[in-house]
Amino acid sequence: GAANAIFGNVSPGPGYTFTPTGYVAGSTAPMPTERKLPSYVYQLPTTYTDAGNINGGTITTGTYRATKLDGVVTINGDVKIYLEGDGSLTGHEQITISNGSSLEIYVKDGVNLKLAGLGVANPSNIPEKFKIYSASTLDLDLTGNSTLYGVVYAPDSDVKISGNGQNYGALVGRIITLCGGGTRGAFHYDEALSEMMGTVTKYSIQSLRQALTQSY
Repeated sequence: GAANAIFGNVSPGPGYTFTPTGYVAGSTAPMPTERKLPSYVYQLPTTYTDAGNINGGTITTGTYRATKLDGVVTINGDVKIYLEGDGSLTGHEQITISNGSSLEIYVKDGVNLKLAGLGVANPSNIPEKFKIYSASTLDLDLTGNSTLYGVVYAPDSDVKISGNGQNYGALVGRIITLCGGGTRGAFHYDEALSEMMGTVTKYSIQSLRQALTQSY
């Protein structure tokens, strides 16, 4: 039947207990020591191109400062965007990372980023080709209707993943909500990315809400 399902380990911090309401394939034993997820500190590089409002179009290799991000965007080459204003994909809007290209988005504190719509297409299926680093304490919404391959580091944000797609890569957030019917909204952690997530020294789970319904 349908039940909440976690195919892996759930490791709460020292002194915490995780009581599953569904299926857990791995261990629920607490970690022996606390671990910390350091905040990302936004810093604009000294050399960049001021792109202003990015409202669709093709972006080629380079480092850009943007005050807005939306529309239908194609990434050709290795692109870094330092986002200092809200980003929002809705409706039929989408970011497409061309084969052989990569995209890194650096989010300034106080900025909203909502990648809904058709989401981010990463046809290489390599999570390292799409990265988000967020200094914002505002919500990070990754609810686009596409399969997401990416790496997200947003330790001070509440991160929401849903929509109709699967999700592959690595994810750090203050509170993470996975939701969607059937296998939708599922997240598959790529252990090969563990070294990319930085040094972790203090961490504990305050609460965990299972919003994923999985049949098995």
